[in-house]
Amino acid sequence: MESSFKGTLIRNDDHLYNYHILIPEEVVSAIKNNKMDRFLCSINSCKKFHSSLIPAGNDQYFIKINKEIRQKSKIDIGSNCLVSIT
Repeated sequence: MESSFKGTLIRNDDHLYNYHILIPEEVVSAIKNNKMDRFLCSINSCKKFHSSLIPAGNDQYFIKINKEIRQKSKIDIGSNCLVSIT
């Protein structure tokens, strides 16, 4: 399964999941239908990293974005980016 979508970097006050990008419903459905527990992501075509669906509540999911990934992909809070999942 390969999928791409445009996302926005969001910051919460939650210290565990400070920075993240919400995943659109259709991408979440494709991941679940393919029974993928873990997958590879890249942001703005930068280095791939391992991730998984993290529930945000209200049937929404996100991927966590750490400092290294933010720096390499040159994104900051509110930045629009291209997310690729394989």
